[in-house]
Amino acid sequence: CECRALYDTGLHLREPFSGKPVMLIQREALLSCLSLPLRDALQRAEGGVAVLASSRLRMIPYRTVGGNGLLPAFVPQRVTLRRLGEQEKIISGVYVALCDELQRGDYTALIGGDITEL
Repeated sequence: CECRALYDTGLHLREPFSGKPVMLIQREALLSCLSLPLRDALQRAEGGVAVLASSRLRMIPYRTVGGNGLLPAFVPQRVTLRRLGEQEKIISGVYVALCDELQRGDYTALIGGDITEL
């Protein structure tokens, strides 16, 4: 799955148990790329149904000016960052959290400085 991301230096979201950084991706941009079991687990989690640990999902707490809540997240097999004029960078050990929408702009993902330093 390929997304255009905005680099947000103020994004320091982390998974609370492992401390690993979290990137945000709009649900619409990613859902069709996920396996059926993972999509099913995400739907159950968003519906407030308990999710088995075998689904590999974590609920990431967040707090913003507009409120707070939980975002379903998982560890992807691989994340590849591509910047104009630079070589690709493969990143592992990050969480991907799904959100309904991001602010206006020509992007469907947000990454923070914590991820680009990996």
